[in-house]
Amino acid sequence: DNEGKIWVGCPVSNAFQTYGGVSVYDGTNWVRYTKEDGLPDDYVRSIFQSKDGDIWVGTSSGVARFDGTTWTAITEMEIPDNRIMTIVQDDDEVVWCGSLSGGIAMWDGAIWTSMTTADGLVSDKIADLMKDRDGNVWMAYFDKGVTQSGPGALNLETNETREMAVFPNPVLTEFYITFDSHIDRVQLYTSHGRLIESWTTSKTDLPLELPETAIPGSYVLEIISNGASVRKKVFVGY
Repeated sequence: DNEGKIWVGCPVSNAFQTYGGVSVYDGTNWVRYTKEDGLPDDYVRSIFQSKDGDIWVGTSSGVARFDGTTWTAITEMEIPDNRIMTIVQDDDEVVWCGSLSGGIAMWDGAIWTSMTTADGLVSDKIADLMKDRDGNVWMAYFDKGVTQSGPGALNLETNETREMAVFPNPVLTEFYITFDSHIDRVQLYTSHGRLIESWTTSKTDLPLELPETAIPGSYVLEIISNGASVRKKVFVGY
């Protein structure tokens, strides 16, 4: 960690084995933390340190956050499976927790939100999460390869109360949009709000071609009409 300590998690704990939990080595001594100290489970799958210095531990029953003194167990994470396999933090300081079969739970410092196949992930089986030097978060799946989500600039909430259709969805190279009114502009964002393409038009339906920068992953498509905007989640496939 930032202080030079070594954190080791053990993915084994049952009635016949006394080990499990997290062990920390400061260069001289080992200290072990288990469910008795505040972990939600002794089956540890991942360990991560966030920018504020806190240690996040993914277990088979949720995550635990350690502030240097106290463990806080978090088991309600807005996803159907809280077996946390991997943890990472993006440039917006949002903590991503990838689960074995429930997609990704995301903590922005105030609330938990989720990202699953219903939001455009190719799979809910998250094997690993990694942030590259450009701020992109890469998602590796147990069964569906790898996708990428870019760094965020906006908080994009989808709004599908008006009649808007995108097909095909998943999108390959070309796609079509129909809307209940004329369209002034169409914009494509990464799932975390980075604008990657913008189209200007005055039609109610139109064909569009994906930019070359749109690699497989989850995106938000925004239609701007008469000063109002409507957003819809789309997925770019292979």
